[in-house]
Amino acid sequence: MKERNPAYRFIIYIIGIILFGTLGYYFLYKGEVSIEDCLYMSVISITTVGYKEVLDLEKAGGAKEFTIFFVLFGAGVLLYAGTNLAAYFVEGHFTGLLRRKKMKKEIEKLQNHIIVCGSGDTGYYITEELVKCKEKVVVIDLDKNHLEKCSELENVYVLEGDATEDKVLKEAGIERAKGIIVALPSDKDNLFVVMSAQLLNPNIRIVSRAQDENMVMKMKKAGASSVVSPNFIGGLRLASELLRPSATYFLDKMLRAGSGNIRINEIVIKKDSKLNGKTLQDLNLPRLHNLLVLAIYEKDKDNFIYNPPHNLPLKENYVLVVMGDIEDINKIEK
Repeated sequence: MKERNPAYRFIIYIIGIILFGTLGYYFLYKGEVSIEDCLYMSVISITTVGYKEVLDLEKAGGAKEFTIFFVLFGAGVLLYAGTNLAAYFVEGHFTGLLRRKKMKKEIEKLQNHIIVCGSGDTGYYITEELVKCKEKVVVIDLDKNHLEKCSELENVYVLEGDATEDKVLKEAGIERAKGIIVALPSDKDNLFVVMSAQLLNPNIRIVSRAQDENMVMKMKKAGASSVVSPNFIGGLRLASELLRPSATYFLDKMLRAGSGNIRINEIVIKKDSKLNGKTLQDLNLPRLHNLLVLAIYEKDKDNFIYNPPHNLPLKENYVLVVMGDIEDINKIEK
């Protein structure tokens, strides 16, 4: 059940005490005075403003006693409700406004970060994994509760807004980002964000989710670098659990371990890289950097060399698929 806004409760207290006073005076005078005069009397009594009384307290039995009780009790309720209501708006909304402005300024300073569109269950797990891989992340969503949960993670910046709007993507630093993951609930929204991201930053890597298999090709044509189908991935996972449970458990254990950041990651060999031209034997990655080379991907041939030989010279655009600690992998890339 959704929690009621506390501001409503304080407003009800104020309305309730004024209504109590109005009806009290009206019944004490047995309907011989107008509701408007009774309302006026109630307001000036509990607010203690001291304006002229419109009701003669001598004409109704118990009017003085009721007024004394109402002033003491009503003023107390009004003070309590008014103070809490003011605190809610000043501390809550004003502080939230300052926090959002500070967040936007910090986002403006980011370079080579990753944007995650959608912070629901899937979006949160995406963000959590990116944080473990030491990435700076900007999360976009319309749901404040989801954003608040993501903001508790390290190096995560949240932006409340609609990811399908170019303005919001620009506020997230789309022009300076190195990647964007689109994980909104609707395939149509995901397709729209893919198109917008490609137009705003042609060099960005775009990964999108697609529930419908028919949307995969459309998203790739729209500019997505890769499209992930939860149904397809889920099917492979179920089969793997049955056929190779130990291997699957190993990968799960590696990804979900509370301590350590062991991952299977990649190192791209660039033209100016210190690794270019050297062999695996020269680098001696297992001993010097605690990295295990699983394969080499030859981009130009779209081919993987599994368990590569130690004397194989590394070339530009080779991609090393390695397993090791994220910190060690990042050191090699630098």
